[in-house]
Amino acid sequence: MTLKRVLSTEELEKIVEQQEKTILDLRFSLVNKNKILTQIKNWELPRVNQYWDEEHKREMSYEACYGSNGARAYIKSIAATALNN
Repeated sequence: MTLKRVLSTEELEKIVEQQEKTILDLRFSLVNKNKILTQIKNWELPRVNQYWDEEHKREMSYEACYGSNGARAYIKSIAATALNN
């Protein structure tokens, strides 16, 4: 015959709290990964705050400032961030 220990209410509450935190962390991680994947899919690059004209009406693209290799490196870096988190 084996005896089973009964958990106290406090112990059960602590276990539930830990599980809820784990679930929230996983949801947050999935939301962030989804945002990053959407950014990659849409090839969304940050604004560079550089302009072709003195009136600041024609903003330069990220590629214009950093080239296609710079844009690719940026996308690779945010993909790596998503994979490491």
